[in-house]
Amino acid sequence: MEKYDIIITGAGAAGLSFAYKLAKDSFFDNKKILLLDKEEKSVNDKTWCFWSKENNIFPEIILKKWNKLLIRTSHKSQIFDINPYSYNLIKSSDFYRYVLKTLHSKKNFHFKTEKIEEIRTHGSVVTNKSIYHGEYIFNSIGNTIIKEREKVITLLQHFKGWEIQMERPVFNPEVATLMDFDIDQKGDCRFVYVLPYDEFTAMVEYTVFSENLLDRKEYNAELENYLNTKYNNQPYKILHEEFGVIPMSDFKYTSDVKNSIINIGTLGGATKASTGYTFYFIQKQIDHYIKQLKKSKIKKAFMPKFKYRLYDSVLLHVLKEKKVPAYTIFEDLFFKSEIKLVLKFLSENTNILEDIILMSKVNIPVFSRAMIRRFRELD
Repeated sequence: MEKYDIIITGAGAAGLSFAYKLAKDSFFDNKKILLLDKEEKSVNDKTWCFWSKENNIFPEIILKKWNKLLIRTSHKSQIFDINPYSYNLIKSSDFYRYVLKTLHSKKNFHFKTEKIEEIRTHGSVVTNKSIYHGEYIFNSIGNTIIKEREKVITLLQHFKGWEIQMERPVFNPEVATLMDFDIDQKGDCRFVYVLPYDEFTAMVEYTVFSENLLDRKEYNAELENYLNTKYNNQPYKILHEEFGVIPMSDFKYTSDVKNSIINIGTLGGATKASTGYTFYFIQKQIDHYIKQLKKSKIKKAFMPKFKYRLYDSVLLHVLKEKKVPAYTIFEDLFFKSEIKLVLKFLSENTNILEDIILMSKVNIPVFSRAMIRRFRELD
């Protein structure tokens, strides 16, 4: 059995982000570190976006950033200047290439492409080829969709995205459409997301918050309808497609730090339940654990503050109950509030007074009832 100081299982956003930060910190140069996954990724299979004020999250590979965001409903539309925030986009292929190049240059890092069959509680990983033991195992592999559990609310954020190229210039590359609700909601929360790289090219995603997925053909039909309607049947070609499902759940994803196995990524609580945003919170999660590793022992699991878990749970409850049209929630939040305060809130950096200011903008009776119920039920 080969022994390592740290084993990272899974080479996606969480696993590679963790490995990269370890590799860039000289404190870990004498640690023997193993990264395990069934394959070494290189294809562009995901697009990660996040807003931030600081330019410190993989700035070398940010493909595009926007300082203006558009929010649209059927009867309102506004472009918001989000400075000093920027909305940033990273392509997974650039991320994989950049991080793996760094890891391959470090002699203390070992990357093995093996199928993980079992992670044992005493600190060993069984693959199709061998067994490895680690003082700590940071794991991002496993089922993240929690359904039909008492007092737990789970919706799915599912989306189909096309990177398209128009024959004529139709996009404003300075403005990203964060949420366009001016489409048939069909009883759900549905919107389109448009991220223009230039006047001709953009990533366009059709997104749904609901309990169940759509038929695959419906995503394509809705994207076609949106593009033809919004851009006057302008000819275009599809350069790239992606499909994703993100759990939006108030389930208490975490880790037992008394165990040597620490969950990271969505499994470890890095997906914000109310928005599905994960990449930004992965970086916070990793910093949380690296800080403790440098003090020799992990004593505290990563966990969002209870107030943010409660706020997320309340929103999920309101979305699931469908007492008000979903788009009106976001309409109230964005059009009645200062955009920078909304982003600060969604980044989980607000104080109680700022929380109260924002909560006063939404449907108070509906959200108050949900708040009372979820406060009683949330674990």
